[in-house]
Amino acid sequence: MNDSVVKLFCKKVGKKLRCMPDTKQALLQGLIDELSERPHPDTASIAAIESNIGTVDQVADALQATVPPEEMQRVAIRNRQRTILIVGAIILFSLLMLFLAIFIFCNGPFYVVETIQEA
Repeated sequence: MNDSVVKLFCKKVGKKLRCMPDTKQALLQGLIDELSERPHPDTASIAAIESNIGTVDQVADALQATVPPEEMQRVAIRNRQRTILIVGAIILFSLLMLFLAIFIFCNGPFYVVETIQEA
């Protein structure tokens, strides 16, 4: 077995999976175990693995089908909450910078100098 090729293939499959981290780890460990049992020529390259068990997308879809819908819903909610948190932090930071700029401009060392020109 070629460990680096198997791990690279599993990493690509893992990027496609949408589930909780512990479930993803268990699914990928099962895939690693399955590929470990195969003879060396079957795992010599990613192309050899794909010709034997399917492409990365096909394997990811097959593994994703084993994930319960409730878990996929929890992942979607978690991702939505994370997105809302990040957007809120960006908005808060932008407002803070705006207020800081207004404060510095209003209270900073800016002087109004009046010049009178005689014609």
